[in-house]
Parts: sequence; C-alpha cells; structure tokens
Amino acid sequence: MSNTLFNCKYRFCSPLIQRILAPARSQSLRAAQRLLPLSAPRLFRNLFAWRLRLFLFASLLLLHAAPSAFPQAWSGIIDPSRAVDWSHAGVTGGVDQYANRPLCQTVYNGSGAPTSSLGVNGDVYWQTNTSASWKKSSGAWATTGNALGVDIAGAINACPSGTYVLISAGTYTSSTGITITTSNVTLRGSGPAATIVNFTGTDGCAGNGGGDICVIPSSNFFWQGSQEVIPVNPSCTTDPPCGSHTATWSAGSGTFPQGTTSIQVSNIGSAGISNGQMIILDQANDGAVSGTLGDTNSIFVCDYYSATTNSCKSEGPAGNDSDGRTINSADYSQTQLVQVVSGCSSTCTGPGPFTITITPGIYMNNWRSGQTPGVWWSNRISGIGIENITFNHCVATGSCSSSAAAGMYFVDCDNCWVKNVRDENSNRNHVWLVTSSHDTIRDSYFFGTQNGAIQGYESYGVESWISSDDLIENNIFQQVASPIMFSSGEGVVSAYNFSINNLYVTPAWQQNSSTSHNTGSAMNLWEGNQFEGTIFCDDIHGTSNANTFFRNRLTGQGHNGTIVNSNNTEAASLQTHCRAYNIIGNVLGTAGWHANYESFTPNATTNDACHHTIYQLGWAAGECGTIAGGAGGVPDDNLVRSTLYRWGNYDTATAAAFPNSQGKGVRWCGNSNSPDWTTVCLNSSEVPTSNFPPFINGNIVPSNHNLPASFYLAAKPSWFGSATWPPIGPDVTSGDSSVGGHANNIPAQVCWNNFNSAANQPTDGSGTVLSFDANTCYGSSGAAPTMAQTPQVSLSYSVSTNSVTFTGLSAGQTIAGFLIWTLPPSVTLINITDNCGSGGGSDVYTLLHNPTAIQNGGSSSAEYWGIVGTSGSCTITANFSGSTNSAFAVVPVSGANATAPVDQSGINGSLGYDNYNAADSATSGSVTTTAANELVLGFFEASGSFAWTAGTGFTADVNNGADHMLEHKTLPSPGSVAATAQNTNTTSAYPGALILTLKP
Repeated sequence: MSNTLFNCKYRFCSPLIQRILAPARSQSLRAAQRLLPLSAPRLFRNLFAWRLRLFLFASLLLLHAAPSAFPQAWSGIIDPSRAVDWSHAGVTGGVDQYANRPLCQTVYNGSGAPTSSLGVNGDVYWQTNTSASWKKSSGAWATTGNALGVDIAGAINACPSGTYVLISAGTYTSSTGITITTSNVTLRGSGPAATIVNFTGTDGCAGNGGGDICVIPSSNFFWQGSQEVIPVNPSCTTDPPCGSHTATWSAGSGTFPQGTTSIQVSNIGSAGISNGQMIILDQANDGAVSGTLGDTNSIFVCDYYSATTNSCKSEGPAGNDSDGRTINSADYSQTQLVQVVSGCSSTCTGPGPFTITITPGIYMNNWRSGQTPGVWWSNRISGIGIENITFNHCVATGSCSSSAAAGMYFVDCDNCWVKNVRDENSNRNHVWLVTSSHDTIRDSYFFGTQNGAIQGYESYGVESWISSDDLIENNIFQQVASPIMFSSGEGVVSAYNFSINNLYVTPAWQQNSSTSHNTGSAMNLWEGNQFEGTIFCDDIHGTSNANTFFRNRLTGQGHNGTIVNSNNTEAASLQTHCRAYNIIGNVLGTAGWHANYESFTPNATTNDACHHTIYQLGWAAGECGTIAGGAGGVPDDNLVRSTLYRWGNYDTATAAAFPNSQGKGVRWCGNSNSPDWTTVCLNSSEVPTSNFPPFINGNIVPSNHNLPASFYLAAKPSWFGSATWPPIGPDVTSGDSSVGGHANNIPAQVCWNNFNSAANQPTDGSGTVLSFDANTCYGSSGAAPTMAQTPQVSLSYSVSTNSVTFTGLSAGQTIAGFLIWTLPPSVTLINITDNCGSGGGSDVYTLLHNPTAIQNGGSSSAEYWGIVGTSGSCTITANFSGSTNSAFAVVPVSGANATAPVDQSGINGSLGYDNYNAADSATSGSVTTTAANELVLGFFEASGSFAWTAGTGFTADVNNGADHMLEHKTLPSPGSVAATAQNTNTTSAYPGALILTLKP
C-alpha cells in the first residue's frame, strides 16, 4: 500500500496512519469479518487477496472511527462523547525541530555609524542614540529612513523559507509594529535579558486594534464577517467576491457521528478547496433561526440575547453578537479548524458534490444537518516562530504610546509559536490567537497589562478565538487580570502554566485565572496548571460545553496587588449553560478560607458564604444566586450540576469537614461502593451516569481510582527536569502539606520563585517585572556532550568530493563539523552524505551557513550536523558542484540532544562566508548559548602558514601546525562564547574562524 495517500501535514495523522499500515486490531478484523459476506473468499483467486481486501476494509473502518475508538489516556474514566484526543495539540512535531534553521539576516545594535567590516549584504543595523537605521547593499552601508520595526519586518519577509533573523543583544526602540507575512521564518533574539525591543507605535494589521507584532497572511485575509465568507445572498449576488471562500455540507440527515472524517460539500466558491488546505467548519447556533432560546437540554450552543427573557448571555447588545459567521440572521458560533486530506487533488469548485476527507474528525457530537453546517476559509500563513526576546509595549508607566490591542497577534496562522519571550505591559492581551490552529505558546513570561486597573477594559494573557488544537504550556503570568482566556475554539490545551497576582480594578476581587468566555468554547483541556485564583465558565457572551480540568491546583483565593482577596474566591465557578464539564483529579481551595463545598441552583446562599465555597454551579449571575431572578433574561440552569462530572478531586472544605474520612479530603463519589458514600458523598453520585439526550451520554463510574499522569502527554516531559511527575493529584503525597501533600510546585512556579527571590521581590507577586530566561529555568541539566572519537580533518585538492571514514560509530551519535573550500567561485556545496544511514542508506545532514557563491575572492564556509543511523563503519562525504580545494572537519559526538543537537553556530560572527583579513589571531565572533553544559567546537583555517594556539579554556584536538586547527571546551552555564585562536609565527596570514555549540 502506498503511503502517499496518507501524507498528512499534522502529526496527529501519524498514530492513525501507523494503525492503518500496521496489522489491524483483532477486534476490528472480527468486525470486518462479520460485515463481509461469508462466501467472500470464493470471489478472490487466493487467500492473500482475501486478506488484503479484509485488511483494507478494516483500515477504512479505522479511518472513519471516532477519535476515542483508539485508547486514550482518559479511556475508562471519561465517556468518549465528553473528550477528544489532545495529544496532537500545538506545533506538529514540536517547536524544537526548528531550532537549527540557518541564519538569514542579523539586526545589530550600536551607538555609532556602522563599520565597513560589520555584517554582510542585507544586514540591518540600528543606532541607539538617533534611532537611525542602515542597510548594507552592494558592499556599502546606507540609511533606510525607516523605523526599526519596518526594517525588521523587511528583513524577515525577504528571507527564504526555513531561515531565521537574529536581533543581536541590545535595547531597541521602534515607532512601528513588526508585521510578518512570510511563512516558515523565525524572529529570534539573543535572549530575553539581552535583546529588548520597546514599542512606541504599532501597526493596524488585521484590525481589532492590531498588534505590535503581527503574523498574518499577506493577502486574502478574511474575517467571519467578510463578504467573501458569506454565501451569495440577495444583497450580494456575485462570486467573487461574495461567497468565494464558502461551501455547504450537502449530504446526510440527522446527526453526524463524533469523529466523522468524510463529509460531502457542495456549492464551493470560486476560490476553491484543495488537498492540504485548512478550512473552518461551522453550523448555526441552537435556536438561532427561530430567534428563541432553543434550549436542547443537552449540549447547547447559543448566544441569543434578550434583556427580559429567554436569553443565554448576560451582556448585550440586543440580538446576537456572533463568535462566527452570521448567515440569514443566524449566528454560527460552533467552529472547528480541520485540514483537507483528500478528495480535492485538483481544486474543487462549483456545485459538486465533492466528498472530502478531513483531519482530525469532528470533535463535537452535535453536528447535524438541521443546523445547516457550512465551510469557510481564508489564506493561511504557517511556521512562524518568535523566540528569545523581550518586548515592552508600555515603556513609560502611565504613558503608553503603543496602542496595539495585542502584544503578539497571530491571524490565520498554523504551526506558529512563541517561546522564551518576556512580554511586558501589553494592552488587551499579550498573545492573541485568531482563526489559527496548532500554535504553541510556551516557556514564556507575561507581565502586566495596560488595562488591569482600568474599569471595563479587557486584560488577558493568552486569548484564543475561533482556534483549534493550540497548546499553551509552561508559561508564567504575573499581574495579568485573566491569564488565559478561551473566547471560542475546540481542542485547545492549557497546561502547566503558573499565575500569580491577577491584578484587577476592584480591590479584594479575585479575578479568574482561566475563563471560557464566549459561545463555542468546547472540548478543551486544562491540565497541571497552578493558578492563584479560580477557573470560570461565564455566561457573558454565551454558552460553553464539555471542557475538562485535570490535575490542576486552583487556590480560589489569591492576591490583587498587596491585598489578599475576599470576593469572588470560589475555586471553580460554572455559570448557567456551562454543561458536561469534567473536573478530575484537581486540588481545590485554600485551607482556612473555603468552608463550603458547593452552592447550586436553586439553593441560594449569602454573598459571604459564596466567597468561601469551592463550587458555584448554574447561577445566571451574581454570587451563588444573590441577585434575585438572575441576570436580566438569562435563566439559572440546573443542568450545569447534573451534567457535571467530578472524580478524585481534593478540596480543603471537605478535608476540614471530614478529617477522619477515608479519602482525607479526596472525593470518589461514584456509587454505593465508593469510599465515604454516606458521610462525604451523602449517598449522591458526582458521576453523571444518566444520558442527557441527544448529545450528552451517561458516564460510567470508573472501576478504580487510578488516574493517568496526563491526558495529553505520553511521558514526563524533559523540561520538568527533577520536578515531581505528576506534580498534582489525589495520588500525589509529597507536596504542600496544607492540601494533604497533593500539590507540588510545577516548573513554571519554581522558575518564578527563583527569579523573584533573586530580585528580592514580594512573594505575593506585587513587585516589578523580573529578569527572565527560560533556558536558565528549563534548560537541559544533562551531562555535556562529549567527543565519541578523535575528530578528523581531511584536505583535498582539485576534486569535487572530500571524505573521512570512522569505524565503531554507534547509532544515535551526532556527526557535526565544518567545511571550508576555495576557488573557483562557481563551485558550491551540494550536500553532505554518508553510508551509515538506516538500512545502509544515507543519513540526512543539515547545512548551516551554506553560501551559494564564494565571497571575498577566496573562500566559502559551511557547518553541518546529522545523526548516525546504524552502528559500524561510516564514510561521510562532502559533495561539491565542481572541483575545488577543501578542508573537511568531522567530529563524532555522544550525548547531544537527539532531535535538535545544535544550539548556536557562526562564521566570523557573520553570514555564510569567512571575512579573511591579514591578522595574527582569529575569532568566530560571539554567540549566546541557551542551555547548560554545551559542547563548544571551534575550527580555524588559514591561507598562509600559522602556528595555532588554542583559545583560553579550549583544548586543541587537531592541529597540523600549519593551516588548520580544531578545538573544544564545555560551557557549564548559558552565556556568550567565542572560538578564538592565536598565531605564534611572526608572519601574518589570512585566518578564518567558525564556531558550533551542541546542547545535551
């Protein structure tokens, strides 16, 4: 069977394809045998043909199975109608795979005019004292007259795919934003403490207030109200533009099963749909067409507003305010981003119908023909990374000249990421993910917003809107009113984040740490977070369904500035129409503060008692029903509690009330066989075993109290280091004694504690912004890589290849090194190959700084790395486009990072070639490493006679006493390093220097 059919872009295809290509499960085979006629073997010429047909049929069953048809970490705990496969959230294949993109351009920082020897063509230099900017072109520097942000954007958007732009160490100021419109490039600083960009102006980019950093397609950007995504209608009858980016689901009646991957679409607009394309699925809200509440008494998607009756949101305007398209007065708030896998190898347009395969399958089980499901799309951008930098959006307190709504604004962006960024004082939010998918926000520090202390203004950390399958992981939020805001979207994972001091305008008010805020938030996962404050599903903009909270530490009570909060301090608050939630294995409440377990409709409590309550359930507004009649026309909702699934949670109210119970504060209230059934559980199950048709299935009572470590991770992640795994839960006993030992600090809190302590700041988080670098907190603590064998340097003359051979290499070792070659100028390096790949084939080598032409009339240089595929003898070969003279340095290394071994690389501190100058010494120029215990390699070559002496702290490994030397050392901590060497002869030559660092 050809694998071409299953060439999926996203990694979540991989487990499915592996199951299809591997032997089918016996259960699936038995099902297929029952479905196929018993006489079928007589239709085939041989048994092999029968087995092949059976295998293909079973594979098709697997392809169209629901996501939960295969075992999930939550299998046996959560009913499949209430959860999805979260293991594929975030950048497909992970962010680290892009760490070794080659350098494209560099932005320098200085205080004077650029020197002629600095940089190469295309490098941008910004001068701190005048805000002037230069660009080198045709060997000469010239001022650009642009703001810094314009030049940075120009540098990025001119780079080829798969490269990065480096902003070198320094403090910069830009009067404009930075708008990135080119896919597959990285904007990288030299570290959050080293590279600081202050914004005094912004770009409008995609509207909604814009962003200081905008990542957006260069053309054909459409929002949910654009005429291009609204079907042709009486007021707009021509395609294009109207309806050019829309289609309808055209087959089937009734409900589409959860996990459906094959849908039939018709009336595809003129822009067309093609394989590999991302599309947005949506359908009309419940009751939207009739203009009524339209309650299904089950999963319920609604944003209808009335000030007096039958409303499902508490905040206007009158009518609807859709979180999706509005078609014929009906809002389409339920959305999911999926990829077209097959069915449109040639662009599909016109009436159709066309049967297309999508991935992943549909998440919700309420997709149905009666809600007129549809499709729309926009142009996309992908593979954009922002790393290792600080952005400050409000330089002067109280005088924020940058008015951008977002700090970093990602629109229609797939597989994009933010990593190791310190983001200060943004406006509405620090990161805004809009109609995007598979983005990752991780290892970053978000401090303050401009609006936290202003009444009526938004103040968010990461905000997700009409997005799917994003990952928000291992971040720190300080003095951000609502750190994580899910406006709408499905399949998003928020995990192992830490928040402290949710600064808000109302004194003593505990603002929520994570919120489902808008219609269409469903099937999302919160796991392992350590939030000072509450989780909240509100009714402000509509309904929310089937979200999961697993192994979180939720204090309920926290700080607002220097005040310990006393209002709105429930640990978990689910307002009306927040149905089918799963709250499992969490640690809830603050000892000595929370005395009440729950408040639920229709049993109102006093306002003060509500503040001391763990759960607030089903109220339309106010504190535990303290506002008579709810909020305007929004009714209270008993189904919030009756559809809520609670299992294995520890809470301080239960622990205080029942100190001698079996659970010691942990509640396993399933049935009469559960511990503490009559005392703690009061003979009442917290597992909703009954169906709530048509969309909420009953959940079985789990057969035991075993919980997996994670609902989305297969194993302890490397960035956890020595921290306890899992850190939080009923089965954890080594943590905070005030909560029964069930909660340890997660790495993000440990990181914040360390930086905060070093700065001698208040432990309540009310201090100033901290120094931060994720590599100090989460960098590998493993042993430094070492040379597996003595390096080799091969010199060749007037030939098109250069090779070295090693014996006794081991699979998984890293091969790294350097290559310098000389005239003629027309010769280029094609690739580097070996004969030790898997199965005897050639491994793939990544080239770094590989120029396309010889520079300075003399020499070109490249660096490279690859992983040994099979053990034994191995010949590594450099292949050129013609005959040349070359020096080929090859270093076998053990203990380097298995997926992204190279951290930093450079050639004379510049791009792609050696700056040869007559000198008695050589330096590679400084690079800034990001991990502890890195192996630093330096290589030197000269066109004259040199007697090389290794640099300070380096050991010379290969030194022929004439024209080349290779040296190494270990750098224990992240920091700046350069490869240096000295010539002890009296005659100067023309040296070149290269550096490469490898992380554990």
